[in-house]
Amino acid sequence: MSSFWLTPAGTPASWASPVRGWPRGSAARRSCSTTTGAHCHGSGRSVVGVSLHAAMQRCAHHLDRWGGHDMAAGLTLHRDALDEFTRALTEEINAVHPAADLVRTLRYDCVATLDELTVGAVEELAAMGPFGAGNPSIRLRLDGLTIAETPRQVGREGKHLQLRFRGHGRYIKSIAWRWGEHSANLAAGMPVDVLAKPTLSHWGGSTTVELELQDLRVQQPTA
Repeated sequence: MSSFWLTPAGTPASWASPVRGWPRGSAARRSCSTTTGAHCHGSGRSVVGVSLHAAMQRCAHHLDRWGGHDMAAGLTLHRDALDEFTRALTEEINAVHPAADLVRTLRYDCVATLDELTVGAVEELAAMGPFGAGNPSIRLRLDGLTIAETPRQVGREGKHLQLRFRGHGRYIKSIAWRWGEHSANLAAGMPVDVLAKPTLSHWGGSTTVELELQDLRVQQPTA
């Protein structure tokens, strides 16, 4: 689940964000993404320290089929059981975990500036791969950027968001997967801090640096 409007965590190399809709909202309903006839099918992801498997096991009497582990699970249930399962799962998680536990922490490798993100530098970062569960891809924190132009929804049904940032005398293009719903909350000229993965785009015989946006926060004016 992606979050929005973040505050920094207490440690210098992490970024904390509330998981919206969970625990105080409907995590179960958000996880049921498709329906087939009278049944709902879906999946869910958790945060470190919160066992989704244990919570769903205590609510299994509402489900037709389910399986998974602490961090992720899949499920099938009758449409008529969705509301009751939503209530039961939310209550189970809230009863065991205080709100402070239900915070996703995004870790980043270092703070960088746009002028440091040259093609050569990003190629060196890419050489640290292959990336996977045991070797996460590089994530950077870039502070003091400005949204350079009105964000544009792209992809099927406008599910994704394309943004252009400026900072340190440079402009850079960014894609935010499944952020289309946030387009109304962002506007040209907003000062922001972002977490992103640097990528290389090869087009028309040239190579440029772009960003795969992970999260952002709008800078608040100081008193």
